Amino acid sequence: MESIKNKIKEIKITEKELSILSLIEINSFNTNGYLPNKEEVFKEFNSATIDKNISACTLAFSPNYELNNDIKNYQFNNEITLILNDKKVGKITQATTFDNDKAYTNIFSANTCKLDKELNPCIAGKVEIFNNEFKKVKTTLNNKIKKNNAKKITALILNADPITRAHERMLRWTIDKADLVIIFVVEGYDTNSLNFQAKKECFEYYAKNFLPLERIFPVYLKNIDLFSPYLDPNYECLLASSFGANKLVIGQNHQGLGLFYDNNLAHTAIDELSKKTGLELIVLPEFVFCNKCNVMVSTKSCPHGAHHHIKYRSSMIREMLHSGLIPPTVLVRKEISAKLLAHLHPNRFKNVQMIYDGLFPSNGIIEKRSDEDLYKELITLYQTSYMI
Repeated sequence: MESIKNKIKEIKITEKELSILSLIEINSFNTNGYLPNKEEVFKEFNSATIDKNISACTLAFSPNYELNNDIKNYQFNNEITLILNDKKVGKITQATTFDNDKAYTNIFSANTCKLDKELNPCIAGKVEIFNNEFKKVKTTLNNKIKKNNAKKITALILNADPITRAHERMLRWTIDKADLVIIFVVEGYDTNSLNFQAKKECFEYYAKNFLPLERIFPVYLKNIDLFSPYLDPNYECLLASSFGANKLVIGQNHQGLGLFYDNNLAHTAIDELSKKTGLELIVLPEFVFCNKCNVMVSTKSCPHGAHHHIKYRSSMIREMLHSGLIPPTVLVRKEISAKLLAHLHPNRFKNVQMIYDGLFPSNGIIEKRSDEDLYKELITLYQTSYMI
């Protein structure tokens, strides 16, 4: 591995790269704040090396810093300053480079597949972010764990795109069995994914009004696409463990889980890693609404066939929202639907106040109404039965 010479002292990074580097600095991927070099990137997770200066990791890290089309001809300073929008946001010290390899997973562009000719050298070294938001979040979490004397700490990765009744069931089930639940709200990367800010506002509203706040701790992972249901769940396992969780709840529909049964025992692709990190893995079955049971059930507990099941498919619900349709309340809570419709279709009505006053009863006090208020009242009206 060749040391970096004095030449280039800074590189520009994106918001996504800054978020990932911030997680790396607080040891979220078992690398003790380092970007591993080529000798430190292992295919297997070695639990015996956890306490070393730079521990082995189960995942291969390949930073995607493309300065230009011919980066291989450049040399770098031993300390590299990280620049985001013309502002110094961090640095990499003890810096070295090594040749990229197409077999390595690039955590800075996890959903991108590159050709050999597009690969750039990787940078290794100690990461330092000047204003690391995740470091502050982790400190607050540790204080809450200590204050509550929490022993059973469960982590849950929540896409919430949007948050459905099935998500609510999963959250409540998890909270019932834990002293504290760490909820990682992640950004969606499907073509019609909801805006992260709107998703965050919806979750905050739901948590404030319908969850015991003293029993949960939300962590918002914006600009990070590592925790997609299409990618390796080992990332989720390492993240949960690094934040102090001793259990990880994951849905059986996670496409990277590799769930299979052998002698009536469930096995997944992250069984080995979860054991070596001391993390208990809980795989929840799919939740559906059965029109025979007339209640939400799991596919494991319901005796009726799939033709009786109404499924909580986020992609279908998002399609309805993008089209301006209000999802039934059996799928999504009306307050959440109203918030999202108001966000997706701003200024949709020429005169919201006139429609509101013309359709709905009032207490005689004139109050300014928003699109969100109108949607909530409409959903309530749709549920109203009448007799002639």
